[in-house]
Amino acid sequence: MPLCVILLPKTRKPCGKLSLSIQTFCAALEQMFADADVFLGKLGNPVGVAAYRPANARGENNIHNYLGMCGIPFEPCLRYPKQAGVIFLSEGAADDKDIVIKMQKSLLDGAQVIVTSGFVRKLGSAFEEFVNVAYSARKALVTRYADSKDNGINICGCYSGDAPVLIPQMEYCTNDVWELAAGYGTESAFPIVLQCSYGNGKVSIVTIPDDMGDLYHYPAEVLNVIRRTLCSKMPVVLEGPAGIQMFVYDNNRIILRSDLDYTCVVTLRLAENIRTVRELRSGREFPATDHAITLPLRSAVNVILELA
Repeated sequence: MPLCVILLPKTRKPCGKLSLSIQTFCAALEQMFADADVFLGKLGNPVGVAAYRPANARGENNIHNYLGMCGIPFEPCLRYPKQAGVIFLSEGAADDKDIVIKMQKSLLDGAQVIVTSGFVRKLGSAFEEFVNVAYSARKALVTRYADSKDNGINICGCYSGDAPVLIPQMEYCTNDVWELAAGYGTESAFPIVLQCSYGNGKVSIVTIPDDMGDLYHYPAEVLNVIRRTLCSKMPVVLEGPAGIQMFVYDNNRIILRSDLDYTCVVTLRLAENIRTVRELRSGREFPATDHAITLPLRSAVNVILELA
């Protein structure tokens, strides 16, 4: 589990003692390490969505961090993950001169390849090999959104984001591509998640805002579509707002952590073979109903769960 340590200046009171803020920080840091020691030995090896980014790549440099703060775990790959069932390619992956050939092989083998709007822009006309989608020069400022309940046959609903988001307008042929989530304009809609078939696999395109931090302003319903798309092979999929991290391990254990400043309620969509979820610290069990559980998350508290 990643750890960020912040170095604070040694501000002192006139008496020569450290200020209360520094003392509080040191105590909190000590407690965080103590809490981690309790459960680190119970975790397996971390797993996540294979995210390919070749050495010296450029473009969408922090996108994995932003999506990670939306509850999507990644496994970084410097070499193309040709054996992976789900592969995530951001803009930097288009710097690989052989990326089209590698994608073709994965898709023909039945993999799902998810790319960003930045990847489509950088690859240019070469992306037309997979799907008739292009990155246009036009932008859209959206605050209302829709999703699909039937895999793109219909787009419906109206969900509000908490701030306007500027996105690129992705051009596509309606009868060739399924729209899974969209942002509303005036008598129009702009795709947020698109998907189509290629060979034995699927290609998905996720629209990234001009300011990547605006991903946090997508409503939960849109984030849930992105999560389901990227985490389709994971044992659990998070549903809820942005600002929640999920760490998944190969021994059916996960950690949830909310960085929101309030208590929130999230849903976990579980694989069919999972019947119950147990919180390791308290021993509390959450029986699954329709392959899902709902639980509260307090701010800055690590919740360690076992899937069974």
